[in-house]
Amino acid sequence: MTSADPARTPLVDVHAHFLTDHYVQAAKNAGILHPDGGPGWPAWSAARHLELMDQWGIATSILSISSPGVSFGDPTATSALARHVNDAGAESAAPAPTGSGTSPPCRCRTSTRP
Repeated sequence: MTSADPARTPLVDVHAHFLTDHYVQAAKNAGILHPDGGPGWPAWSAARHLELMDQWGIATSILSISSPGVSFGDPTATSALARHVNDAGAESAAPAPTGSGTSPPCRCRTSTRP
């Protein structure tokens, strides 16, 4: 694959995930060290996600929390973690600067459910 051609119609990524350090720590505390059989928890940042969007010509990215979700057995902790990831997702959806001037200012959308 190559970087995006600016003359092409901007893309919409309808399946992207985000993580926060707090979420990853909660998952690790619940014994989930290798999500989905992977080698470990990947790093994620809104800034790096926006860079990748620019690189590949993605105008909008629909974000959700990564698997395995927010429920690790305790209903009170589940609600608190769901609130945390929703708030973090809302922050990442705040207007972002655009490098090329061709992307809309609010480029990430988030959705999470407990």
